[in-house]
Amino acid sequence: MTVPTTDPMLRIVYGAAYDHLLRHPEFDGRPRPGHPALIRTGVDPADVQSWPGVEDVRRMTRDEWIEARLEAVRRGDEEPPLRPKERP
Repeated sequence: MTVPTTDPMLRIVYGAAYDHLLRHPEFDGRPRPGHPALIRTGVDPADVQSWPGVEDVRRMTRDEWIEARLEAVRRGDEEPPLRPKERP
C-alpha cells in the first residue's frame, strides 16, 4: 500500500484545492443546501463541516499550506482526499 503523504498525486490535489480557495474566498468546501450529494445521502447541510485549512489559505503560501495538510494527514488529524490504491 502506498503511504498517503508520499503519493505525488496528493500534492497536485492539495495544490488545486489551494488555488481554488484562493480564487474563491467565499467557498469553504461545504456543499450548499440542495446539492445532489446532500439530497442523496440525506445529510443536514447544517451538519456539514468546511474543508480543513480553509481559514489558513490567506495567511500561508501554497507550499506551506500543502505541507500543513500533509502533516495533518501524517498525524491523523485529517483524512487524505485520495485513498491509496491497494496493490496485490
